[in-house]
Amino acid sequence: MFEHRIFRCGASNFHGDEIAVVNQTHTIDRLQAIADAGFTGIFLCGRLRELAPTNLFKEYSAKADERIKELRKLCRRADKIGLGIWPYFIEPRGLPQTDPFWQKHPDLRGHCTRIYDFPPELSLCSSTDQVRQYLHEGFSELFQK
Repeated sequence: MFEHRIFRCGASNFHGDEIAVVNQTHTIDRLQAIADAGFTGIFLCGRLRELAPTNLFKEYSAKADERIKELRKLCRRADKIGLGIWPYFIEPRGLPQTDPFWQKHPDLRGHCTRIYDFPPELSLCSSTDQVRQYLHEGFSELFQK
């Protein structure tokens, strides 16, 4: 009935730096168990600013190459057993209200959101040219890798 059956690994930290530790949480045994259960892929949460260097978020992408290396490693391992990787982005993703970014860029503030017990975050306002440029630049960079 469905072409793809996508799994979310419970051992992975959705709200943390999931990509940086993806090969620790998605061991070959865990990947094989996911495939054996009939799933065809897994989805991972990513933050564009941490995976693709952009002018707006240069200071947040210092470890982008390391994260991309981990993601590629996972893709190779998953592909060997028939699993695809589905990146999940909530962009333009916000930052905590207290992040110094907002002092530098108060004009880019969007809606304030609080999820569970996490500190309130301000989203990026997608109606601004600077945020649109960030999204274009970031996704272009990411998908060229």
